[in-house]
Amino acid sequence: LGAADYIAICDRFSVVIVENVPQLGGEHYNEARRFVTLIDALYEARTRLVVSATVPMEELFVDFEATVKTNDGDEEITAAGIEGE
Repeated sequence: LGAADYIAICDRFSVVIVENVPQLGGEHYNEARRFVTLIDALYEARTRLVVSATVPMEELFVDFEATVKTNDGDEEITAAGIEGE
């Protein structure tokens, strides 16, 4: 799923429930990025999010080293040290 799919979900539902979210480490970079995109879409649409996770919220994202880089004047956060990135 991508941003357009998440926006469609927000148009249809006022509350989204996501269960059993695993801890997302550097080896799950793409999944973590998609989850953050979902959260952004829900926030922008003012759609409520209920999440249950396998770990406490403050331990959900681990082993990421993020840097800010600019190619076009817009700051983008990218993960450092991830293969294929």
